[in-house]
Amino acid sequence: MLASFSSRGPALPDYTIKPDIAAPGVAITSSVPAWDGNYEHAYESSQGTSYASPHIAGAAALLVEYSRKNNLDLTPDEIKALIMNHAVDLKDRTGNLYKLTEQGAGRVDLKRCIEAPAIALVQETANVPLKDHPGAPFEYETGSLSFGAISPTNTYKKTVRLKSISNARQSYSVAIDWPTDGGIVTSSVATVSPGQMFDVILHIPAHVTGNFEGNIILKGDGGHEIRLPVNVYVGKQFEVPVIEKLRVSPKIFAPNGHPDHNKTKLSSQLNKKINDFKLTILNRHGEEVGDAYVNTMEENPGLLSNDWGGSLVGNPSIPLADGKYYLVPVVNGECLDDQRTPVWIDNTAPAVEVEKPEIWVDHPQERKGKITGAVNDSVLDNTNILIQDFIKMKAVNKATKEEYEVTIDKYGCEA
Repeated sequence: MLASFSSRGPALPDYTIKPDIAAPGVAITSSVPAWDGNYEHAYESSQGTSYASPHIAGAAALLVEYSRKNNLDLTPDEIKALIMNHAVDLKDRTGNLYKLTEQGAGRVDLKRCIEAPAIALVQETANVPLKDHPGAPFEYETGSLSFGAISPTNTYKKTVRLKSISNARQSYSVAIDWPTDGGIVTSSVATVSPGQMFDVILHIPAHVTGNFEGNIILKGDGGHEIRLPVNVYVGKQFEVPVIEKLRVSPKIFAPNGHPDHNKTKLSSQLNKKINDFKLTILNRHGEEVGDAYVNTMEENPGLLSNDWGGSLVGNPSIPLADGKYYLVPVVNGECLDDQRTPVWIDNTAPAVEVEKPEIWVDHPQERKGKITGAVNDSVLDNTNILIQDFIKMKAVNKATKEEYEVTIDKYGCEA
């Protein structure tokens, strides 16, 4: 059984198989802090990813030690593939298999890993720079074939490497378990031996659409079996935008030199590699006035984030006048107007009129009083922003000079 709260996939934006592997994470008894020093109560049962993850970490640690003692020199990618290749299927109460995007390769089975004479690894490319691989893309290996979200009428290929991790030398037949309505999956070879590589080819006809999954099964002469999960999403309904989630924080700022509010953060999620990206500025009437950001260099998928000081890109840069503007992503010349996001530049201080500057405190013990007046500002006039979120006030005791925070609500200000 798979817990209802278990994290499901696929991994976005590329629709790859996640999770990779499943492990026990319900009603796990573990040690907890005994704050009172009574260790009779130093254990409890709980559940969650925090209890499943240690099972995988512990299994990986034991396999690393097994690799060291047997001079296998397995890499982290190979340890991961070893675990995934020999996982056990998980089924629900009715006996139906969980989807690959629910259980990954299945439940970890350490005994099967230790007994395995070989592993199969899928060649993959990552387009996201990491600490150990700052130059994306980089090559790595894994234990599943994720074709991701693709278009029909095309052919796709993944390469698999078979590696021996024992003295046993056996040949493996290649079997394919794939739904008949999910296109055609073939192998470049019928049999494969350790040390060899082969291709898995996926062809998607024009009429195919939907999510399909299956397995590549390698069966050894001696009875050993390796399983590689395969998953694909076909059709426009699975397409992800090149860039999304454009955010401006804060939406109102004053680029007047004050360090607390002279810039705003522009961020967006880039889902595909691009070579030409800019954020174009429109005025409140939707007319283009220039660009806030321009980059003609190659950008890899990931989070894009830049500070913006309220000026048009140029040499020299041109500061914008106060008012409401819109930021619109433009990718390879295409304007993504559905992601238009507002921003306000406000360098002009609000006009505040207080009817009586003194506050008469009716109940000194409660330190409550009222003050009335009016606040006029162009931003407040043109947005649905609440005044209490925009204007801050304080009250000062004339005798003691003590300051008090003022709470502003729709009826006025209360000190």
